[in-house]
Amino acid sequence: MLCPKNRVRYATLLDEIRRRTKSILVTFNYDRLIERALEDLGIPTGFMSNYI
Repeated sequence: MLCPKNRVRYATLLDEIRRRTKSILVTFNYDRLIERALEDLGIPTGFMSNYI
């Protein structure tokens, strides 16, 4: 089970990055916490085309 507190921390970090600059997110692990945080911010992750 994912910890909601960690999900909020990721969402806060990703939102801060998004507001400051045009950015690209690179992760080398399959990370559902990051994906769910992106979805919380309205950034889709459901299809492979969302990653390119």
